[in-house]
Amino acid sequence: AVFCMRFIPGFDEEIVEALADGDAEILYQAVCAAGDQEVDGAWSFIRRLVLGAASGAPILPDDPDADWSILLAAMNAVASIRPMEAHETLSGLVESDDDDISEAALEALDIVEGLWDHEDEDEYGEDEFEQVDETTWH
Repeated sequence: AVFCMRFIPGFDEEIVEALADGDAEILYQAVCAAGDQEVDGAWSFIRRLVLGAASGAPILPDDPDADWSILLAAMNAVASIRPMEAHETLSGLVESDDDDISEAALEALDIVEGLWDHEDEDEYGEDEFEQVDETTWH
C-alpha cells in the first residue's frame, strides 16, 4: 500500500505515519513516497535520516543492509521536498569518504539543479534569455 502512495496524491498523513514503521521495506517505500509526493510533513524525519547518516549513524541498526537504499531514497527526497535546503542538508554527504555516498549526494543535488533550470524555463520562456552581443559592451 505504501508503494502505491508514491503515485497517488492525497496520502500525506499515511506516508508520514509509515515513516515511523520499523520495517526496512516499509520505511524505504515511505521515504520514496514522501519524495515523489513532496510531503513537507516528512521533511524533519527525512532530514534527520540524512544528517544522521552524514555523521555515521546507521539508519536501521537491526538491518544495516537496508541503509544504503534508504539513504539513497532519503537524499532524493531531500531534493524533491525542499530543494532550497538540499545543499545545506546534503553537504555532509557530498564530503563523505565513501565515494558511493558522495556521488549519490552529488546526483541528488543535480536533481535540484534540474528543477531550478526547468522552473526558470517555465517562468521566463526560451526567448527571454537572448544572447548578448559582447562587441557592444565597453
